[in-house]
Amino acid sequence: MPSVEIMRPSSSAVSEPAADVVVTGIGVVSPAGADPPAWLGALDQGTPLARDTSPEGAPRPIRAAGIESFNLRDYGAFRGTVGISRTARLAVAATALAHREAATTSPIPRGDRVGVVLATAFGNLESMVRFDRGARREGHRFVDPMLFPNTVVNAAAGHVSILFGYSALNSTVSSGSAAGLQAIAYAVDALRRGDADLIFAGGAEELSYWTWLGERELREPAAPGGGAGPAPREEQVVFPGEGAAVLALERAADARARGARALAVVAAYGESFTGSGCSDQEAVAVRTSALQRALLGSARDPQDIDCVWSGARSIAWMKSNEGPVLRAVFGRGSVRVALVAPVMGDWRGASSVLQAAAAVGFLASRRIPRTELLPGQPETEPGWSGGGGMAPRTVMIYSFDSLGAGAALILSLPIEDVKEDRRA
Repeated sequence: MPSVEIMRPSSSAVSEPAADVVVTGIGVVSPAGADPPAWLGALDQGTPLARDTSPEGAPRPIRAAGIESFNLRDYGAFRGTVGISRTARLAVAATALAHREAATTSPIPRGDRVGVVLATAFGNLESMVRFDRGARREGHRFVDPMLFPNTVVNAAAGHVSILFGYSALNSTVSSGSAAGLQAIAYAVDALRRGDADLIFAGGAEELSYWTWLGERELREPAAPGGGAGPAPREEQVVFPGEGAAVLALERAADARARGARALAVVAAYGESFTGSGCSDQEAVAVRTSALQRALLGSARDPQDIDCVWSGARSIAWMKSNEGPVLRAVFGRGSVRVALVAPVMGDWRGASSVLQAAAAVGFLASRRIPRTELLPGQPETEPGWSGGGGMAPRTVMIYSFDSLGAGAALILSLPIEDVKEDRRA
């Protein structure tokens, strides 16, 4: 039977300003760069960033969106980083960027009131494989002890907390592509409970031969009797990527008190889970409920959503797999849908955080990104369109993982910015 899980009403529909949670900083380290104009511009342009990353002797070309010449020293003078995984380094770099923006006008709270929530699917897979292979080849007495701390999935979040001195809370969420939105929701709940005064919520994934191999095995089923399965259809084609995205979240009242600029307000959140035994009709109903609960919690109607950020891997995939959900929520009215995976690749556990960071970036710059119009004219083939001159005020981000987890998040402009836009 399908199941649905949502935030408690007190968490997703709180009207008191003191309970509002806002975004005061974003940090993204991506194949397009770490400067907002670079990675936001890449999403606007829409050109895939995949390139041939095949190691010598690879049986087939490996196309992926990797980050070239990444050096943690470019993001700060950190001590104690020898031996930490690439995933952790990416997470530290993105956190440094989010910290920098959140502290633009005044320092952030002291470390014992700052927490970290990080999403990841594979964790530090390269370290895990190297440690396991060493144990198998040399025996468990001769494994590299420096690798072991990186073999646990929550190592990256731990390294972030240690390097920055954050101790309010430390958590890792691993639920596939929906993990990033769930990490944000976890952080919002913790802030509303008073567990911390500021939380860096995000996700990070590294790119390696092993992540590519795992993705290939998951996405290319074997043919009956063994051997290679059928060639994937266009809507199944996706290339892996790597990167990290982190949001600085704090209560609106605290942000105002220290003079920090709110980039966006976390209006509401909804989540769902589709079991393996669900029919297609049941799966659509369950996924639809996640979006509807987010709308209900935000006290907004579907027509109030200016743009939807989808976790789909391609336009064709969105049309065939998410079209029924969007039609159930938005009816026959047009909705602008933006995608990040066709440009940045599949970031797995960090994918939906990148969607959220992009949504905040475009909200703050008062423009709509490169989008797809759906499902207002279902009889026509989908095609990319520019954002025009629209200034978005409310956006939705959603992600449905292939293993069942689903999540939806609604972000809006701070009321002060809306009033300023009206005066302008």
